[in-house]
Parts: sequence; C-alpha cells; structure tokens
Amino acid sequence: MTVKKSFKVIPFLFFSFLIFASEGGSLWSPTILLIGHIFNFVVFVFVLYYLLKNPIKEAFRNQRIALIKKLEEAEKKEKESERKLKEIEDRMAGLKDEIEAILKKTDDIANKEKEKIIAKAKEEAEKIKKMADIAIENKIKQAKAELKKYMAELASQKAEEMIKNTITEKDIDGTIEKYFSELEG
Repeated sequence: MTVKKSFKVIPFLFFSFLIFASEGGSLWSPTILLIGHIFNFVVFVFVLYYLLKNPIKEAFRNQRIALIKKLEEAEKKEKESERKLKEIEDRMAGLKDEIEAILKKTDDIANKEKEKIIAKAKEEAEKIKKMADIAIENKIKQAKAELKKYMAELASQKAEEMIKNTITEKDIDGTIEKYFSELEG
C-alpha cells in the first residue's frame, strides 16, 4: 500500500473508531460491538504497524549495523591478538635459541678460562720446578765446595801429621839451608 492510499484510508479508520467506541447499550448488539472492538483493535494494530514500521526497521537496522561493526572489531582484535601471540611465541622460540647460544658461549668461555688457568698453573709449576732445580744445584755446588774445603783441610791435616811424623829436625835444617843457598845464588 502506498503512502497516498494510506492517507485516504486513515479518515475512514478513525471514523470507524468513533462508531464502535461506545459501549453503551444503544443501537448496537453485543456481537456487533465485539466485531467493532476487534475491528478497532485491528485498525489500531495496523496504524501502529504503519507508524512504527520504519522507525523499528531503522532501529533494528542500526542495531544490526552496530552488531556487525562490533563483530568486525572483535574479529580485528582477535586477529591482532593472534598476531601478537604468534610474535610472542616466535620471540620465545628465539629466546630459547638465544639462551642455548648463550649457554654454549659461556661453556666455551669457561672451558677457555679453565685451559688458561691450567696452562698458567703448569707454567707456575714449571717455574717452581726450575727454581727448585736451581736451588738443588746451588746446594749441591755448596755441598761440593764445603766437601772440597773439608777434604783440603783434612788432607792438609793428614799431610801435616805425615810430615811431622816423617820429617825430622835434620831434614828441616837441610831444607832451610837449601832454600837459602838457592836464594843467594
């Protein structure tokens, strides 16, 4: 039904409201009054439908559009959340690899430091060994020198004793005379 036709029908409908609106016990029988009430109700519903049809349609359309927008935003947020979750998972996987690399690197550094410390300890041990060898060699030289000195003193004492036991005064006098004669001549 077009708008022009509905405007033509409206005065008739309002007239029918007026006719069947009375409930008094006048000309109309109860059955006709019931039919009038039903007719009035149908007309009232039709008028309400006609007047509220577009605003209700518009309200439902606006609500539908708003719901669609909210759903689209929710989908966008869900996709963004999934993307961020993927980034975080990728970073976590990358962090796991980084941690493994760092642990390997620290193990390598620790092993190198261990090797350096062992090499340094070996050098120190070698130095201490050389110093001990030098000290031992010096002690041996000192002991040999003391032994030579002792042997010389002992030999000197033995020689002196032998000379004292074997040389007489006559031999001493002869040696002295010989010495002086060599000095003079």
